[in-house]
Amino acid sequence: MIVVPAPAELPASRLTSVYTICINGAVAPPRSKYRRALQAARGELASLESAREQVDQRISQLRQTVGALSILCHEEAEPRGFTEAVRDVLRASVEALTPAEVRDRLGSSGFAIDGYSNPLASIHVILKRLVTSGEARSFEGPPGTTQYWWNRPVRVVAVPRERLPEALARFERLLDDRNPHPSRKREKP
Repeated sequence: MIVVPAPAELPASRLTSVYTICINGAVAPPRSKYRRALQAARGELASLESAREQVDQRISQLRQTVGALSILCHEEAEPRGFTEAVRDVLRASVEALTPAEVRDRLGSSGFAIDGYSNPLASIHVILKRLVTSGEARSFEGPPGTTQYWWNRPVRVVAVPRERLPEALARFERLLDDRNPHPSRKREKP
């Protein structure tokens, strides 16, 4: 415990020093403790955000499964909006989709797409809105097509320099394995 003399016993310049010592030593922990707490908070936040992304993706997959199974069981699927259904399709996909692929997946997931006079036009509008709001990304696919991808958080991966060639080779194999469309395969140098 720090004993602070009464203000009348110290000159003003010395009084400031005593209070500074009290604030820095007795009240506030050393800066290293703040840094450790900050690192721990950042780590937990990244972990929770990753878990939330996985949970959101699984919810989207299950919504599509429930919709498809509802049709097979001749039950009515739970109602959801067109935009939410498109979100679910993008979020559940592990690859970029064209608007036509989104339409096909909506139909197979039990969404009542036949109730719309021009569903593909609506899908185009919804996808563009999702890109504008930052929920999805778009890029040019094969000639004449635009593909859309759910905007997942970027994960930074640190790889030691000596393991970089091996890590890049594994990443390229992963991309090739996830890419069943021959038109989307990357060319080998």
